[in-house]
Amino acid sequence: MSRQIKHITDQWKRDKETFSRLKGKKKLEFLWDYYKIPIVSLGLVIVFTVLALVIRAPQKDTAVYVVWVNAVSQDESTYFDECLARAGIDTEEEHADVSTSFSLGIPGNDAADAQTMQVLSALFGIGDLDLYIADPEHFDLYAVKDAFSDLSELLPEDVFLAAGDRIYYTVKAGGVLVPVGYRITENSGAAKAGYLAPGTEAIGGILENALNRDTAVKLLTEMIRGDTE
Repeated sequence: MSRQIKHITDQWKRDKETFSRLKGKKKLEFLWDYYKIPIVSLGLVIVFTVLALVIRAPQKDTAVYVVWVNAVSQDESTYFDECLARAGIDTEEEHADVSTSFSLGIPGNDAADAQTMQVLSALFGIGDLDLYIADPEHFDLYAVKDAFSDLSELLPEDVFLAAGDRIYYTVKAGGVLVPVGYRITENSGAAKAGYLAPGTEAIGGILENALNRDTAVKLLTEMIRGDTE
């Protein structure tokens, strides 16, 4: 072990003497020729360290989870976050997680529909979904199962009344009409943001067992205010 240390020490002294005699560019060439492997290795360590820090950098927390079935994908849209901001939520820290990857009812897509239904059923079952938006047919699939909250009990009274005929009702046991959804039409903010396919309508409802119900109520409230004021 001592011989190895002595050899390294002697080599370092010789390199130091050689380096001191060199001028200008020659010094850089010497460093590169003799130490390029450790230099490259150190550079790679720095690069991978930076990448690890970037990957591990804290992400925004999810304030509310929105699923929109058969939506037009709008990855760059800030519409839902803008609604949250108007509700007083710090969108620098939290954001609306909006999924537009679900599709149902496309002809010849039965196998994919079955898989999508399984995923949605799981999300509905555990409440890992706050605001569900879909065309009337696929909204009713869950509305008839009492999956959505009564909006008259959640929304501020003035907002509920302002929504008027945009409120969507479902019939429960005994023929009772219950307001469970909000109609998103082509002149609504969400449509103008590009989510709604031309010539269609969508219904948005808050899940009865939503994990982030309070935030979902704030979000829907601001969506309605934006459409009615």
